[in-house]
Amino acid sequence: MEPLLLGTIGSILLVVLILIGRLHIGVAMLLVGFVGIVALRGLVPALAVSILWIHTCTFNYGLTVIPMFILMGELAAAGGASRLLYHASYCWLRGLPGGLALSTIGASALFGACSGSSMAACATMSRIAVPEMSRYGYDRSLSLGSVAAGGTLAALIPPSVLVVIYCIMTQTSIGKGLMAGLIPGVLTMFMYMFIVILITSLHPGLAPRAVALPWGERVRALLEGLPMVALIVLVLGGLLVGFFTPTESGAIGAAGALLIGLVRKALGPKGINASLIQACKTSAMIFFIVIGAHVFTAFLALTGVPFALAKLLVALNLPPLLVIGLMMLSYIGMGCILDPMGMLLLTLPIYFPVVMSLGFDSLWFCVLVVKVIEIGMITPPVGFNVYIVKATVEGASLEEVFKGILWFLIVDLVTLTILVLFPQISLYLPGLMKR
Repeated sequence: MEPLLLGTIGSILLVVLILIGRLHIGVAMLLVGFVGIVALRGLVPALAVSILWIHTCTFNYGLTVIPMFILMGELAAAGGASRLLYHASYCWLRGLPGGLALSTIGASALFGACSGSSMAACATMSRIAVPEMSRYGYDRSLSLGSVAAGGTLAALIPPSVLVVIYCIMTQTSIGKGLMAGLIPGVLTMFMYMFIVILITSLHPGLAPRAVALPWGERVRALLEGLPMVALIVLVLGGLLVGFFTPTESGAIGAAGALLIGLVRKALGPKGINASLIQACKTSAMIFFIVIGAHVFTAFLALTGVPFALAKLLVALNLPPLLVIGLMMLSYIGMGCILDPMGMLLLTLPIYFPVVMSLGFDSLWFCVLVVKVIEIGMITPPVGFNVYIVKATVEGASLEEVFKGILWFLIVDLVTLTILVLFPQISLYLPGLMKR
């Protein structure tokens, strides 16, 4: 069988396996990649490639950034960081139009800077913020939509797990990749806040305005959340100026989250043990996915599919930005049926060589990919964050959540357009880094 045809069949088969959902995505990628290499080169080369990537992914010091940042998020969550950050945001923003929804978005961004997981941020804020907004008479759809959309901020704001996976798969600097997502993530947060203020100002009945709290209470709330905010600044600032490597930043973040939890007496032996176990489980799952993705990528490289696609697009002489736009549209379409990790790992082996052949910056493309995957997290009919909110909030319906995220989706598309047209938004901070 021709290698190109075999590569095409293998890609289609992988999509089918992921959609069926019977196999873990890591198993599906490893299986298709391994069988494909056997068909092309034989059993011994397939075993050699698989063993190589198992060794590379489990003995590479740089990859320890993943368990370190995951542990930081688990310890922060177990230590009550989410409630502290929400309370601080709540005290400062509640007097504004849509203040409680603004508080939810702000706290989601801050918690995302601890956890690196969109789904964790979404589930946590659903339990904390929705009851509070219901108590103040907020429109149900606005409440649910702000939680689902706010949770996506963790996909871009460092330490983003998706960004780390992208950098590993494309051999891009992890530190620069994390910094590339910071300004776009903050921009997205402010765009979300802008649309909340706009629609609640035009329709005050959606969000009854709460009375602003006294300055003394605001300051107390800020001081309570200050240690966790200071830890976030230390981790990201140290990474930006070159004091720490990404792995060292993650280790300092995990140690800091542990220390803050112990000092506040919010973390005990059970909480620490549960955090360690969950961090190990999540890290092992991600490592297995990365191993499977590398084996599948090796198979595609042998078939020549990515390079044939790049050659075809160059021959078509399409404007480079049009090619990027078509890729973004395909991600939005895939977001309707695939999970975020599946989208990233399925497309990178095919899209990345094309992007590089067109002369674009890999960090800029990283931000675009993660941003559009973020959009997919709240896009019908799947929208993973939508389902998390529905499962977490008692009595919530899919219709209510999807209705609530409509305005946020529109804002997301505007933000994505800005990031495409102005690459320096993504590249400014990485350009300042010393290593």
